[in-house]
Amino acid sequence: MSQINVNTIANAAGTQNKGVLQVVSATKTDAFSTTSASAVDLTGMTVTLTPRSTDSKVYITGNVEMSCDSSGTTTFVNIVRAISGGATSNRAINTDATNTNATIANNTSNNYNMTNNGFDFLDSPSTTSAITYHLEAFCNGSNAILINRRGDSAIQGGVSTITAMEIQG
Repeated sequence: MSQINVNTIANAAGTQNKGVLQVVSATKTDAFSTTSASAVDLTGMTVTLTPRSTDSKVYITGNVEMSCDSSGTTTFVNIVRAISGGATSNRAINTDATNTNATIANNTSNNYNMTNNGFDFLDSPSTTSAITYHLEAFCNGSNAILINRRGDSAIQGGVSTITAMEIQG
């Protein structure tokens, strides 16, 4: 079998085509809940990739199905990044709120409503080391946030995802 190795393939104009170099994804199909007012890792919502170039961008997208056990409760989700197992940093965080800043904030006006909350973020990590992205969740007060199910019953559920794509720089 023959193999061709090249560093770059140029288009007819002589410029390099840019595109998606790799895709990693995680899907959470089971339920998760917490009453923590501090951020807690969402189990099963972690992806890791190693960029090929420091010029690469990482596009993170997904959705979180969430509800709570009380009306008027706000639930929050953050995208968190760690490079080579080092310190974590929140990505895509609102910087204008006076109390709580998050990637997703969802106030439930009706007890137990389950909502689908999408997110998109383009990160510029500037590294060729392994990068791990994961999601954290928390709610205000002592109320429970529930992921992938309604707040009052386990008879209805959903699916949450996180996907990271390396985009050539």
